[in-house]
Amino acid sequence: MTFANAIDAINDDRFALIRTFHLTIPDDYNPAHQLVLFSDKYRPEFRHFHDMITHDHFLNSTHTLTPGRQYTVGLLVPRVIVRFDACLQVVDRMNALLVGPRGIMSMY
Repeated sequence: MTFANAIDAINDDRFALIRTFHLTIPDDYNPAHQLVLFSDKYRPEFRHFHDMITHDHFLNSTHTLTPGRQYTVGLLVPRVIVRFDACLQVVDRMNALLVGPRGIMSMY
């Protein structure tokens, strides 16, 4: 099932799929160091980069990205104001992964 088909399958018009793309995790990716490396390299580009975005504060990710693996990324946005638990229900129904800040920073 493609990501676009998955969003159609959940039948929830509160959310829109705005983009999909493939992301290959680099072979040298190391989750324990990813946030520090990102911060060191890109912090000057951000108006605010919170010091609490560290590996120690995100130890319990539901999924650890695998070096060399390709993921299909789908960017969903709510069309209306929804509660966070509704967002998590959509992710669960789509059988999607939550990868936290490491995953988001891998797309930058």
